[in-house]
Amino acid sequence: MFKARENCEDGPVESSSLCLLSGVMRKKGFTFVEIVVVVLILGVITAVTVPRLPFDAIFQKESEVEARRLVTDLRRIQSMALRDAAINSKGYEMVMENTGVTAGYRIDNLDSHEIVDTHTFNEHATVTAGGLKYSFGPMGNLTKGQGTEITVSYGTKSYTISFVAATGTVILTKD
Repeated sequence: MFKARENCEDGPVESSSLCLLSGVMRKKGFTFVEIVVVVLILGVITAVTVPRLPFDAIFQKESEVEARRLVTDLRRIQSMALRDAAINSKGYEMVMENTGVTAGYRIDNLDSHEIVDTHTFNEHATVTAGGLKYSFGPMGNLTKGQGTEITVSYGTKSYTISFVAATGTVILTKD
């Protein structure tokens, strides 16, 4: 069954790699020290390469997500104003947290003075609003807005949200 080898004195073995110098047989596998050394080497390689990954691509994608979220909420405000026109004569409004670079916004019901929703922008997206408030009346048109543009950007990617005041149309363009 086993082929005897001359350099192993304790008996027949399958291969010479299983035979130590002393002639004692050893099972196949790795020692604990070998595994620890490999894990340490992989840890050092990971620590060196992870900071160099292109996180800018992720942050640029986050700015696109924020722009689309903002457009969706603006269109939602317009829809709510149209839907509730019979019971809400004042409409709905998006109030930016700050003028200039904003940290977030809230959606207000102008008739009941209730806060409908709030949102805080991701820290990697820069949102520059031309105005503090964007109000949609019961006809769905933009009734009050100190600006007609909102810009969402990170790095080289930039998105512009513009409005058609008479109809309330919200337009998203990639710059």
